[in-house]
Amino acid sequence: MSLNVDAPDGVGETAEKGIHVVWDTLNDVVTTLQSQGFTLIEKPIYQLPAIKPNDYASATSHHYSQWFAAYEGWQSYTSQAMHWAQAKKLEIHNERTKLAASIRKGARKLKPKPSEDAINDMVETTQRIIELTREEQQWRQYELMLEPQHEHIKATLKLLSRHLAVRQFEADLAGGRGSRMYGQ
Repeated sequence: MSLNVDAPDGVGETAEKGIHVVWDTLNDVVTTLQSQGFTLIEKPIYQLPAIKPNDYASATSHHYSQWFAAYEGWQSYTSQAMHWAQAKKLEIHNERTKLAASIRKGARKLKPKPSEDAINDMVETTQRIIELTREEQQWRQYELMLEPQHEHIKATLKLLSRHLAVRQFEADLAGGRGSRMYGQ
């Protein structure tokens, strides 16, 4: 995405692209992981079930198992999405830091030498720095908006796990079908 902002003298487009290439590493990391047999977790094909409080009392073991599997898939997917956002923020932060240092270095060579405040203004108003700051903000916002979803999924998984354990305990006490004592 490119913002329409007048760019002051910075390091030049070629240098900016060179810095970007150095710090644009996430795809390389994903390729390495894939070569080691890891794959990205795809979006689950099923919707995240909306479980109401009354559902817990009337659900069968089959429902609990389905819910647990669905929530487990979504937990893995949201976890990966949150880590992807963190990786993108790291990549953007490093590119922004290196680009800012290069701009500062070039600005200190100017005659007459600008003040540190003027150099900082030059850095912060450079178009690519503005773009990177905006991208970093978007990834942080994405992460902030996804985090409550992830926490809800984790909490629901714990609740489902507890309900499954209680159901198993009740079946064991009753000695009926589904019990570990069944058939003895």
